[in-house]
Amino acid sequence: MEAVDNRSSNEQTTVSNIEELLSELQDFREHEYILISQKLFNELLDKYNISLQEPASDNISEIKNLGLYVKLGNDGYKLCTYYFIGAWWLEKRKTYIKVAPKEREGKFADPIAMLNEIVQDTEIANHKEFKNLFYIDTESPSIELEWEDDTFMLFLVIHYLNLLAKLVKKGLKKGFVFVEQDLNGRVKGKINIKKTYQRHMSKGIHTKTTCRFQILTHDFLDNQILKAALIQAIKFVRLMKFEISGLNEIMNYLSYLFESVSLKRVLDTDFSKVRHSPFFPEYKEALELARMILKNLGNDPFSNVSKYTTIQPYIINMPKLFELYVWLKLKGKFSRGKVIYQYNANGDIPDFIVEGKNLIVDAKYKYIDESKPSTEDIGQLSRYGRNKEVRKLALGKHIKNREPRLVIAYPTFDCFNTKCLKVEGYNKIYKVAVPIPYHDEDR
Repeated sequence: MEAVDNRSSNEQTTVSNIEELLSELQDFREHEYILISQKLFNELLDKYNISLQEPASDNISEIKNLGLYVKLGNDGYKLCTYYFIGAWWLEKRKTYIKVAPKEREGKFADPIAMLNEIVQDTEIANHKEFKNLFYIDTESPSIELEWEDDTFMLFLVIHYLNLLAKLVKKGLKKGFVFVEQDLNGRVKGKINIKKTYQRHMSKGIHTKTTCRFQILTHDFLDNQILKAALIQAIKFVRLMKFEISGLNEIMNYLSYLFESVSLKRVLDTDFSKVRHSPFFPEYKEALELARMILKNLGNDPFSNVSKYTTIQPYIINMPKLFELYVWLKLKGKFSRGKVIYQYNANGDIPDFIVEGKNLIVDAKYKYIDESKPSTEDIGQLSRYGRNKEVRKLALGKHIKNREPRLVIAYPTFDCFNTKCLKVEGYNKIYKVAVPIPYHDEDR
């Protein structure tokens, strides 16, 4: 993981006091920086005791302060953001940092649309690296925002809907609930003597008894919580008029499958009554997401969704999101099983090897339409091309007389700019633009 400090002058801000700085931190962009004095830098450290080291890995559960770090330049201290977006408390929780996708010519990367495409691929959604895509801190207090954060809610809702779709394919869990019924000529469970007398014996009916007993059913608390969150999630998507391919089908499908489950207002105390089963591991995450949806959008599915200005601290790993998106596109281009993701060859781990197709691909979340890849990225890719194991997979039976094509994949908003271009000055090294979804309004 490396950050290249190639930011232009219009991507920097200079601040002179701590109040200005904190205000800027709540409206920051990925891969930008603020110029600060040494005095302001020291004040920031003293007041908030925050770690400002450049991230050493992309394990987002270990990232502090959304990857905020300090770099000393010729013109002073640069307080830099990395390639993560989200909202996060600074160390002492006195204030927070919020980072949004970077603007390029009035356009913004759309992580929601990218996620929605990725989660529909079972192999990618089940891969261990998918868990490194985003992280929500459920233990910390909520962050009070001045405006709604649609990126957080949409990311949460899209993930929830797709997780539910995966969960119901395995089948809804059943649970035991108590019911009370009037039984004819038989007894089950415990007889309610008072009601049996009032309903039957007092009227001369001696063949019926009112009994209370347990039944195994889909209509129990766990599924009722999931349904309440599902209804709120659907309302939110429709309120936002958010259109993504396949999303309506998923919502209709889930609504149909949860028809037999009762709709109820969910209380905070209901979550303490849930009992997790090792046979249904997906339920634990689904119920945690349901809790956050109900907390933010309202816990009463019979009411309209609430306006929310509080969110849990969260982080989205944009390089990982782009990497998985490239994987999805490579799988669409090449036949099943040909695209190998993150093969470990004695410590060399290229993002993708297209088996037998003479192709090694590395995904870089850097907008390099008009520029050359960095020497570090070229050197890393070249090393993969020299690794014997990697070469054997990429070249197949042609390993003795061919060289693999080494390709750097980078994002673009231009859907017509998809040619594989040779990197000038290098042999068999190319760059290719991968069009990613975008929107014209900041969320």
